[in-house]
Amino acid sequence: MNQSVALAKVYNVKVGAHPGLPDLQGFGRREMAIEPSELVSCLIYQVGALSGFLAFHGMHFNHIKPHGALYMQTSRSLPLARAVIEVVKLFSWHQDKEIALIGLAGTAHEKSAEAAGVKFIPGSHIPIDSSSRWLGT
Repeated sequence: MNQSVALAKVYNVKVGAHPGLPDLQGFGRREMAIEPSELVSCLIYQVGALSGFLAFHGMHFNHIKPHGALYMQTSRSLPLARAVIEVVKLFSWHQDKEIALIGLAGTAHEKSAEAAGVKFIPGSHIPIDSSSRWLGT
């Protein structure tokens, strides 16, 4: 993370967090049953790690985009999407600079961001079948 942030600063690249579910073996690509309060803690932990490196290099977050299965779960679940927004707002306040949420338009992502006054950037999702050979083939 430190090297990535340092390079982003050198090349003037905006940095965002891409936190996911605590699914280490599945690289965050498997859905998990998780309560919104658990998700907030999980995301604070992950986004907090990047926040430290950004502060060290005098940089700020540009956006947060949920990773993998979390992206799809939060697009369908307003309570989980609100948990993500809670973390976006926390780190926006902490750095005194607005952080955007990247999510699927017309879903709980956009609805929760709009309701909370958080900047929303429409994104996309390309499903990856973890059983297929998708890298380099």
